[in-house]
Amino acid sequence: MKYIIESVKQWQEEKQEPEHSSISVLEFMQEFDFATHYLSRLLKVRPFVVYLLLFKKAYFEEGQRNITVKLSGLGENLLSDIGKPMSHDVIKRGINDLVKLNIIYKNNQLRPGQVNEYEVRLPSEIPEVKEMINADKNISVEEKNEDLEDFYTNPEKRIKIFERDNQKCFYCLCELQNNTFYLDHIFPRAKGGENYKSNLITACKTCNSKKSDKDAETFLLDSYRGGLMTQEEFLKQKATLENLIEKYKECKSTSI
Repeated sequence: MKYIIESVKQWQEEKQEPEHSSISVLEFMQEFDFATHYLSRLLKVRPFVVYLLLFKKAYFEEGQRNITVKLSGLGENLLSDIGKPMSHDVIKRGINDLVKLNIIYKNNQLRPGQVNEYEVRLPSEIPEVKEMINADKNISVEEKNEDLEDFYTNPEKRIKIFERDNQKCFYCLCELQNNTFYLDHIFPRAKGGENYKSNLITACKTCNSKKSDKDAETFLLDSYRGGLMTQEEFLKQKATLENLIEKYKECKSTSI
């Protein structure tokens, strides 16, 4: 029985994830994601495919990092350009590439005739992959922090809202210049609205004055009924507004 499949069945039967001798089901899924998302950037096609086969055998099938492998057996799972199983030499070159990069370790203490034994490292254990994972985490943190920044009083950030809204008034779609636009709060400042970018939309002077502290969705509907936009344009603006409101509520919840 394959290790991961057995673990999933046990999880289903016991209604909770069991103790694991190797990585858990969730950890396997995470490591597989790391392999396809990050390790694929580090390796060429041949060693990458060989690694996936070794990873599958080690952690999906056997549930241990040290495995014995017949290279001819790996080749049976891969086809060459002429439609035949991949040759022993090609698989061996892929293995050697992985050994050189310290992605797998080969047991060199074996006697002649013994089956090859390898230690297969998890993607998250490989330094280059770790760097890529951490870099993405830092980007996510920066993006999250930006969501909570003041986009109302900062001139450079105000322009970002203006550009995001295609340099048009959100409510009537009239075109604006970067020295004639206003920023309107979806949730008014008087009612506790923040200066987050998800709470700001571009408005012309007329719409900004007319809306005042009115509900943004209602005011948008009034603009449509007043003939300031087509039904298609209204539905598009409405969907955008709903997405901004949902994002704003998320930001508010994380800032508490």
